[in-house]
Amino acid sequence: MANDNGSPDGLGALAPLGFWDPLGLADDTDGFARRRAVEIKHGRICMIAFLGMAVQELGWSVGGNLDLAGNYPFSDVLKDGMGFAALGNVPALGNLLCSNTFIFHISILSH
Repeated sequence: MANDNGSPDGLGALAPLGFWDPLGLADDTDGFARRRAVEIKHGRICMIAFLGMAVQELGWSVGGNLDLAGNYPFSDVLKDGMGFAALGNVPALGNLLCSNTFIFHISILSH
């Protein structure tokens, strides 16, 4: 099946439609492997995000505090609701550090 349907390695061709590439992205064989790897990485990030959302919806939280002084317990983060409402309950420095740490770990794990 390799190379008979337009894909560099034959993947992506499914019956009954065959290979579907309306933008012609598979023609660029040099960038095809990178685009495939990036798509897999984004899919994994989405799966982790879904798990994080499910944990929040179930109301699970960890013990402890957001700061060393004990002024911001984890259990109070969701007291006003989820999503953007919860961000108001996290100190600005905590939001910045948490976001940057998450991005750093995703970048390291993806390589």
